[in-house]
Amino acid sequence: MELFRATPLTGIELVVGKYLSHLILSTRVAAILVLVAFPLLNLPMTGDWPGYALMAAGVAFASVGPGLVISLLARSDGQAVQYSMILLLASVFFTGFFIKLDALW
Repeated sequence: MELFRATPLTGIELVVGKYLSHLILSTRVAAILVLVAFPLLNLPMTGDWPGYALMAAGVAFASVGPGLVISLLARSDGQAVQYSMILLLASVFFTGFFIKLDALW
C-alpha cells in the first residue's frame, strides 16, 4: 500500500490501469485456452472467429468488473474473500444451476 500512496498517479489512473491489466491477462488466458483446446480436442468451429473474439472480450470485460467493485468495497483481504464467495454463491444459485428458474417465481 505504501507504493500506491507514493505513486504520482491519481486514483482513477490507478483503477483504470489495474482494470486494463486484468482485462489483458484474462483475454490472453482465454486465447491460450482456445489455441490449445481446439486442435487438441478436435473441436469444430461452427461460428466465426471475429464473433467469438468479440464475445470472449465482452465476457472478460464483464467478469473483471465485479472483482474491481469488490476490491474497492473491501477493507481487508478476508473481507474481499467473503464478498467473492457471496457473489459466487449468488451467481450459482440464481442462474438455474440448482433451482429451476421457473421455481423462483
